[in-house]
Amino acid sequence: FTLGLTTATGADKSGGITVTAGTLTATCSAAQYSDVAERYHADSNYGPGTIVELGGVNEITKTATELSDEVFGVVSSRDTAAFMMNDPEHYTDRTHPFVAMTGRVPTNVVGTVTKGARLVSSSTPGYARMAQSGEATAFNVIGRALEAKTDSEMGKVLAVVSIKA
Repeated sequence: FTLGLTTATGADKSGGITVTAGTLTATCSAAQYSDVAERYHADSNYGPGTIVELGGVNEITKTATELSDEVFGVVSSRDTAAFMMNDPEHYTDRTHPFVAMTGRVPTNVVGTVTKGARLVSSSTPGYARMAQSGEATAFNVIGRALEAKTDSEMGKVLAVVSIKA
């Protein structure tokens, strides 16, 4: 392994370091992005922020019911994931989207959301909503909103999430 100089900038995400033999040992104390994600086989093409559950034809499908206890996580992306696991070349974002295992991720929501609110699946497939008093359980909470949303339309909020096992 040879380390040299480069003219690449932080905006150049077209390549990376390739190690063809041996072991690369490194220490990283910071990441530019904010979640840890792993690829899962989806039954359809799901964009970033989609709320998913285990099931469907493959491994994951978007949530379809309100207050689902089957909720699994939130689809992440290369633009937000700090660490992307299970990323062989033959997988694509369309067939095997990244699902945030833990961290901050833009999350699809419908309706108003208060900063700090717990998020649960809504009746709108693939979207979360703010949990009302008494609705949140250990099984149906997707995460906590890190910002507020004041309109009743579909949108996104940044949320801290943790995968549901």
